[in-house]
Amino acid sequence: MLGTDLDDSRVSRAEALARRLEAQVLAGAVRPGDRLGTKDELKERFGVAVATVNEAVRLLQARGLVQVRPGPRGGVFASQPSPFVRLGYQVLALKHEGVRAADCLQVRDALDPVITVEAARHCSASDAAALRERMERMQAAAADPAAFLRANWDLHRRIAEITPNSILRNLYTSLLDATESELTAVIPDSDFAGRVGELLTLHREVVAAVVAGDEELARRAADRHVALTSGTLPALPGGLRRGRAVPSLHDGRDRRRHGEEAGRDQHDGRAGGDVPVP
Repeated sequence: MLGTDLDDSRVSRAEALARRLEAQVLAGAVRPGDRLGTKDELKERFGVAVATVNEAVRLLQARGLVQVRPGPRGGVFASQPSPFVRLGYQVLALKHEGVRAADCLQVRDALDPVITVEAARHCSASDAAALRERMERMQAAAADPAAFLRANWDLHRRIAEITPNSILRNLYTSLLDATESELTAVIPDSDFAGRVGELLTLHREVVAAVVAGDEELARRAADRHVALTSGTLPALPGGLRRGRAVPSLHDGRDRRRHGEEAGRDQHDGRAGGDVPVP
């Protein structure tokens, strides 16, 4: 049997088996037309019931990833996945593969203005209420750096959920998920409290523009957010840091320095250093 345990309480065994075979097809471990085996062979290989194999194959057929051929030389064969299926797999992989949080932040910064303008264009009354609620959570968490950071991410995630563009929405939220999973141990430095006010003001501007449906104002607020996270606004000392490094919450110079150090670490064969918190 392969290494991954099919007894995942979060999904059925059929879904777990389907995901295992799906990963093989999408990662190129098997080529289109390759025979994965008969249903009986799959049942024996993975130690599951025939009903589990039948359901897993049905799921994979619905996803366009396998074909079932009858006859003595028949069985379950890999299909050519569509470009959209491959794109979905690459986005999903962000949540499971080792990625540098700094890389995720760089791409997220590039998407921020698009996401924010889309939110302003499509914001409903219920969306507006949800954004105001999350803004209140950020305000309430001002004295707790870890809670503040979680509230910040939650706000950005909710903004992204407004767009009807599923590719944009899923990519952005996957980047947030990957970043959040990498940045779990957050400790404040002495200047964090001095930066909370500006961060709250900045995010209030973003929310106000989105709620007002003002696309130009939303674009400017998002540009200001990106400018702060990339360090092009006047430097603000201190912030949040993780581990032994001392990157500031939004100091682009620290982010760039971290990227250089991480690059050297990779060339030296060592794991990358700590990453700055967004």
